[in-house]
Amino acid sequence: MKRNILVSLMIIGAVAALISGATFSAFNDTETVDGTVSAGTVTVDLSPTGEGGLTWTPCAEDNLGSEEECTSTVAVDYTGSLAANLDFALTITDTGSCFQVSMAWAGGSAVTTPAPMVLGPVTAVDDDLVITVLIDPSLLSDQEALNACQGADLILSLLVTATEDVS
Repeated sequence: MKRNILVSLMIIGAVAALISGATFSAFNDTETVDGTVSAGTVTVDLSPTGEGGLTWTPCAEDNLGSEEECTSTVAVDYTGSLAANLDFALTITDTGSCFQVSMAWAGGSAVTTPAPMVLGPVTAVDDDLVITVLIDPSLLSDQEALNACQGADLILSLLVTATEDVS
């Protein structure tokens, strides 16, 4: 008899488990959200670039007269996505101490030799940097010093640095 009671309890327990399992359920839901964050850019391009280097007008680069002024315009193309400032550094090697050089940003900032010439920071925008070269006007009244400048070379190297404006 004990055995029958035990079997009966086991059957009742199994049936109860089946019934509660069939009638009890828990709702659930899972959602996922993805996102991407990208760093901004600070990018500047100069034109002309490459082998040709700076182009001088109106005089030929190897034929600057004593009273001529040559200019070279460098197009500055700021393509970065962040607000930035530009710094211009013009390294000058004047083999005969004969030249006067100036550098001007279209926004109004300008600087004249002596070297090294640094201009900036200026707000990064698409604009032009103009470099002007002439024989030092102070030499025009000294024929001997002016003659010593014949064949002298001026070597220019422009470095433009764009820096994020974090102010």
